[in-house]
Amino acid sequence: TEPRLREIVRLKLAKIQARMMDAYGAEMTVGEEVVAHVAAHCRTTDAGARAIDQMLTNGLLPDLSTEVLERLAAG
Repeated sequence: TEPRLREIVRLKLAKIQARMMDAYGAEMTVGEEVVAHVAAHCRTTDAGARAIDQMLTNGLLPDLSTEVLERLAAG
């Protein structure tokens, strides 16, 4: 169900936020619209919760890594 998917998305994103804080001392804020987008995408693909990891791993994390590296390089 949609509420369950949103909760799973929030939990997965919280882990990423904790990693950002631990590794870089950086606070990562995630809006509810991001949670809703990921949950809706996973619901429409019929893959459900399994698609959450895939979407975050293949979509969010590479972009986030690029942004972190660019900011670290810029000082």
